Amino acid sequence: MDKLFPDRTTGDVVIRDGTVETQGPRDAGFFDIGGGSGFSGGFGGSSRKRAKKRAKARAAAIAKRRAEQQAAAEAARQAQLAAQAAAQAAAHQQWVQHFAQTQQATRATIDRHYAANLGNVGQTLKAELEAVRKYPANDGSERWQLHLITRERQVIEEMIAAKAAELQRKNQLARAFDGQDPLQHSPQDYAERLAQQSSSQSFQQLHQAWEAAYIAAQEAQLLSEAIRQLTERSNALAARHAEQKVVWKAREEEWERQRQYKELREARVRFKQLADENLRLKRIREANSLTMPMAATAAGSLLTWDGVRVAEGVVSAIERAVGDSIREIARVAAIRTGQALGTFVTAATYSTALGNGELMPEQRRLLQGIGIPAEGIGLRAGQDLQALAERGGMAEVDYRVRLEAHGNSTAIIVASTGDEISSRVPVRNAVFDPLTNTYRAEGQAATDRDLVFTADSALADPLKPQVQTASGLLSSEPQALAIPAGVDTRINDCIVCIPGRAPLYFSFDVPPAGAGVVGGGGQVAAPGWWDASTRASGAAIPAQAADTLRGREFASFAGFEQALWRSIGEEAAPGGTFSEINQRRIANGLAPYAPKSTWVGERREFEVRYSQSAALGNAPYDLDRLSLHSPASAFGVRAQPQPFAPWLQLGEPISLEAAKSLAHSSGGRRTWTPLVPPGSELLGPTDLPPVPPLPGTIPGAELDPYRPQIETLPGLDEEETGSRLPGYGEGNDLPSPGLVFSEPLDVGPADQLQRDSNGDGLDIDHIVSKKALQLYLSRAFPNMTGPDIKAAISKAPGIAIPSEVHRKFSETYGGRNTKEKQNADALDLKSAIDRNFDAIKPGLIEHGLEESKIEQARQKIHDLQRQQGWIK
Repeated sequence: MDKLFPDRTTGDVVIRDGTVETQGPRDAGFFDIGGGSGFSGGFGGSSRKRAKKRAKARAAAIAKRRAEQQAAAEAARQAQLAAQAAAQAAAHQQWVQHFAQTQQATRATIDRHYAANLGNVGQTLKAELEAVRKYPANDGSERWQLHLITRERQVIEEMIAAKAAELQRKNQLARAFDGQDPLQHSPQDYAERLAQQSSSQSFQQLHQAWEAAYIAAQEAQLLSEAIRQLTERSNALAARHAEQKVVWKAREEEWERQRQYKELREARVRFKQLADENLRLKRIREANSLTMPMAATAAGSLLTWDGVRVAEGVVSAIERAVGDSIREIARVAAIRTGQALGTFVTAATYSTALGNGELMPEQRRLLQGIGIPAEGIGLRAGQDLQALAERGGMAEVDYRVRLEAHGNSTAIIVASTGDEISSRVPVRNAVFDPLTNTYRAEGQAATDRDLVFTADSALADPLKPQVQTASGLLSSEPQALAIPAGVDTRINDCIVCIPGRAPLYFSFDVPPAGAGVVGGGGQVAAPGWWDASTRASGAAIPAQAADTLRGREFASFAGFEQALWRSIGEEAAPGGTFSEINQRRIANGLAPYAPKSTWVGERREFEVRYSQSAALGNAPYDLDRLSLHSPASAFGVRAQPQPFAPWLQLGEPISLEAAKSLAHSSGGRRTWTPLVPPGSELLGPTDLPPVPPLPGTIPGAELDPYRPQIETLPGLDEEETGSRLPGYGEGNDLPSPGLVFSEPLDVGPADQLQRDSNGDGLDIDHIVSKKALQLYLSRAFPNMTGPDIKAAISKAPGIAIPSEVHRKFSETYGGRNTKEKQNADALDLKSAIDRNFDAIKPGLIEHGLEESKIEQARQKIHDLQRQQGWIK
C-alpha cells in the first residue's frame, strides 16, 4: 500500500503454508502425530489391521490439523482485512477533517480580502473614472458644463454595461461547483461533499473547485456593489443634467433677451447716428448753400456771406475784367504756355444791417464765389451740357477762374488750362423744387457748394429799405504771369445748367489744405493683420475701422489721425493685438508705440503714411492710399502738409481807400482802379434764408479734450485726475517699470484690483456681494457709520474675471442679486463664498481657464476673507 495509517502500519495480512511449531513439550497422547512413533496399546489384532488403523488415524489427524490451520489462517486474514478497513476509515476521516479545516481557513481569508475590497469600491470606481476623464472636444450641441455631465454619464453607462457582462460570467463560475451560491453554503454542506470523495486526489480537486467558485462569488458581489454605486451616480448625473439644463435654458433665454435688446439698442443707435449724420449733412449743405435771385443768372454775380451782389455796373465790370484777362492770355499764348493772368477784386463792403453775427467782419468781406456766363471761359463747342450733367460728366474749357484770399481781400485769377490746370469742369443741372419754388444745383459731396436760385421777390424784404454801399471792387492792368512753383492748383468750380437760361460758370473759394471727407474702403482685417505693420509694405487700413470713418469730414490730418486710431482700437483690434500701454494710447487717439528696434531718432510711434504722395489736395483722406508703418519703414510718405505758395505776391495791402490815394507811378507799382466808379449805387445786401444752427456736437465718437497736468498731489478723487493714470507716461514718455495690470483670477482687495484694471475686458467681482457685506456689517456692528461701511466694503476681497463671465454666470450680477439672496449670503458668508464661486466656475472653465487655478483662486478668497476678519 502507498499510504500508512496514523499508527505507522499498512494493514496488510500475510498468509504462509507450513507446520506450526510448538515451543513447549510435546503432548504425549494416544497418538504421537508427527513424532515418528507408532501406536501403543489400545489396538489389537494383526499388524495389517493395526497399520490400517494407524493410517486412518494418521489421516484423520492430518485432516484435522489442516482444518485447524485453515481456520486459523482464515481468522488471521479476516482480522487483517478488518484492521485494514479500520485504518482506511480512520485515514478518510482524517482527510475530511483536514480539508474541512482548510476550507474554513481559506474562506475566512477570502472573506477578509473581499470585505476590504468591498469597502474601497467607491475609491476604485473614482480611479477608473479619473483614468478616462479626458473627454473628447465638445461638438457645440450643448453647453460645456452639460457636455461634461453627459459625457461622464456615458462613460459610467459604458462601465455599467462592461461590469454587468463580467458579473454574469462570474455568476456562472460561482455556480459551477454545485449549481448553488457558494456564499450561502455552510461548512457542514462542504463536509458532506468531502465525505463522498474516496481518494486524496479527489479531495484536492473538490477543494480547488470550491475555492474558484467562492472567489468568483465574492467578485460577483464586488461587481454588484460597483454596479449599484455606478447606477446611483448615473441617476444623480441625470438629475443634475436635467436641473442644469433648466438653469442653462433660463440663462440662454436671458442672454437671448439681452442679445435682442443689444441688437435693438444698436439698431436704435445706428438709426440715431444715421439720422444725426443726415441732419448734420443737411445742415452742412444748408451752410454751404449760396442763394441767389434768378435775376443774377442773366449775367455775372459775386457770391459773399452777405448775399449776392448784382448791379449793372458790377456785371459789366466783371465781364470786362475777365474778358480782358482772357484776351491777354490768348495774346501771349503763342509765346508762353502754362501762364496765368490775375485780375484782383477786393471785397471791402460791409453792411451793418446784416444779421450774420456768427461771422467776423473779415469773413464777411471775403468772396465765396463768382459767377459769369459759361461762354466767357472758352467753353468748347459740340458739348451737350445737360447730358453731361445727368451722367455726372465734365465739360472741356479753355480757361478757369480761381479765387485766392489775401488778408481781407480776395483775388480773382484767370488761368489757362494745360498741363498744370485741368480743362475738365464738372457740370450740374439745376433741378426745380416745387416745395420751395426754387431751383437747386447740388454738388456730389456734402461739402460742395450748393446753389439755390430763387424768385426775385423771395429775397426782398418790403419792410426794410435796401442799403446801397460802395462795391469795393478794384482792378489792375491785365498782366500775364507764369504759374509759380508750389502753388495750390485746386480749383473749386462748376458749370450750372438752368432750364431756359444760358449756362453759367461758377468758381468758389477753395477749402483750406488738409480739409476733406474720408473715402475708400480699406482691407478686411484678418487675424494677425497687425503683424504687417512692422514689415516694409506696412499694414492696410482695416475695413472695420473704415466703415466708421467713411463720409466724415476733417479739417486737419491730426484730427483724422486721432479718429483713425480710435476706430482701429474699437473695431479692428481684438484682445491681444496691442499691449496694455498701446491700448490706452489708442483709446486717447494717440499712435501706439512701435517696437524699440524700429525707432528712428525721436520717432517712436507707428505712422500713417500715403502710398505715393503726401499732398493734401484732392481726396486727402482716401483710406485706400493710406497704410500704417513703423518709423524704420522706408515705404510710403508721411503726411506733412506744407503751406502753398501764393499765386501773386502783393507788395501792399489792397483796399478801396488805398486805391483812391494811389496814383500812376513810374516805379513799377501796380495802379489799382475801382471797377465801378466811386459813388455808384449798388443793390443792398440780401440775407440768407434762416437755417437751423449747426449742432455743437457732431455725432460719433467723443474726443477727449486735453486736460491740464495735475500738479496737486495726492489727488482727492480718482476722477479728478482725468485720463491720466499713475505709472503711465504722458505723450512720448514710457510707463513706469513697476506698473502692474490685473490678470484673470487675480484675488485681492477690490479697490486695488479696480485700480489695476482699466479697459482690459475684466470685471472685479465682489465675493461676497457688496450688498450682502453691507447687511452683514449693519447687523454685526449697528453703530458703524455709513462712510466706514463703504470704506470697509471697498477693500473687501474680490476677483478679476472676464466681463462676459461676470455678466452671464454671476448669481449676484444685476437683477439676480435679490433681497432674499442678499439676506441668505449675509447670514453665512463662508457658504456664500462657495455658492458665488460655484456659480461662476462653469463660465471660467468655458472661458478656457484651468480648473486647478480656479480652485486655487477659491482658496485665496477664503484666506483673504479670514485675514480681513469676515469669516473665521
